[in-house]
Amino acid sequence: MNDRIEPSARELSYLLAAVLEAIAIPHPATVGDSEVHDRILLDRVMDARIALEGVLQQGDDPGWAADYLRARLAENPATGYRTEGGPVSTREPLYGAAADRVRDRLRDVDTAVRVLAAVMPDAIRAGLQKVMPDRYTPELADQIAADVIARLTAELGDAR
Repeated sequence: MNDRIEPSARELSYLLAAVLEAIAIPHPATVGDSEVHDRILLDRVMDARIALEGVLQQGDDPGWAADYLRARLAENPATGYRTEGGPVSTREPLYGAAADRVRDRLRDVDTAVRVLAAVMPDAIRAGLQKVMPDRYTPELADQIAADVIARLTAELGDAR
């Protein structure tokens, strides 16, 4: 997979769409559903990271990496928990141990977002410089990174 030097913008968009598909899963309906949701989300983030690292560090073809990621997502669908808008229509306030569990889960998700926010800008800069040297600008890389991080933060923030 290392023989391609400059993938097309379409291939890169295809890969970014697959990454977004991996991380933009439905929000859990209840605290009890959060554990399954968070496990699925973290597994998908790891699959996305592997695909991105393959492209950025090993020179894998972005189209192949996107197909690989989508195959992994198909093997592990975001199912097995109730989602917002599902059968649970009301939420009661949480106190004590239940509130502590929610805070712990949110910290885990916040940690995943912080790690992605710290790594993603450099990864996007390096990837764009490598695969699109004629079109690379630091501003473009920063804008793409900011857009992806904002979308991820918004998706996860809505769950709260």
